[in-house]
Amino acid sequence: LEFFSRFARDMDKTRIQLKKVILDLTQKNKSIVGYGAPARATTLSAYIGLQFVKQHLRAVIDDSPAKQGAFMPGTHLKIVSSKILSIKDPPDFVLLFAWPWISDIVEKNMNYLQNGGNFIVPLPKVHMINIENFSDFS
Repeated sequence: LEFFSRFARDMDKTRIQLKKVILDLTQKNKSIVGYGAPARATTLSAYIGLQFVKQHLRAVIDDSPAKQGAFMPGTHLKIVSSKILSIKDPPDFVLLFAWPWISDIVEKNMNYLQNGGNFIVPLPKVHMINIENFSDFS
């Protein structure tokens, strides 16, 4: 019982911290997109608030062409190609909904990182990855 109580407290802290990071960034007019549209993206979005996510994220990236052009359940955010990270004005931050594949995603999008992009890792602890601290996570 103690394990589950501690887990619930830790998850509440993580949810509050993630919402604060997203809110702080959008209040500074920073753009945010999600990355990865697996079922866990919908679950995490529901946990931090579907309307909150819909209000603060512009889109969700997924590498699967079958998902591109569709919309993420609950938030109705459009699912787009990772090409959005290499456009002239890419999003400032990318929230990794597919955090278990962080190494693959960052490696695949290294140009985005090298050009000043930032990844937000939501779990197990909320943290940012950018070019300055990349070596700490590789």
